[in-house]
Amino acid sequence: MKMGKYVILLKNNELRNKGFTMLDFLFSFSIFLIIASFFPMLIKLFATNSVTISYDVDLLFAHMEIEIVEACYISVSGSTLLLTMGDGRIVSFEKYHDDIRRRVNGAGNEIIIQDIEDISYELVERGVIVTVQQNGKWIKKRLSLAPIVVKNV
Repeated sequence: MKMGKYVILLKNNELRNKGFTMLDFLFSFSIFLIIASFFPMLIKLFATNSVTISYDVDLLFAHMEIEIVEACYISVSGSTLLLTMGDGRIVSFEKYHDDIRRRVNGAGNEIIIQDIEDISYELVERGVIVTVQQNGKWIKKRLSLAPIVVKNV
């Protein structure tokens, strides 16, 4: 029997074909599945929850910003943000249990975001700084009134 680099010859010069058998495939595939089963755990290890937290809070900020841009006057009463609109409506964003709800003229109960630990408002020139605590993380954003356009004549 001669041993070559790639071919094994048997007696009578028969070529011996050793291929990838079903048993080899099953063994390799089971090893692959075992290794692949650890990937979700690794992803959880490296992933953070801040993406979902900021997404919820970003939606709150976006909703508030739409109302604040239309407002003529902003005031704060405790944990309630009061916005006086040009047509006389008073839109409020207030903490209600663990939620932030939006009300118009004291009526309605539109839940904007849930599972909020705390919210605070700080009035600044032509706007308000909103600070939200969710899952132990504080997120702060400044929201401004629409700019005043002055025409030069």
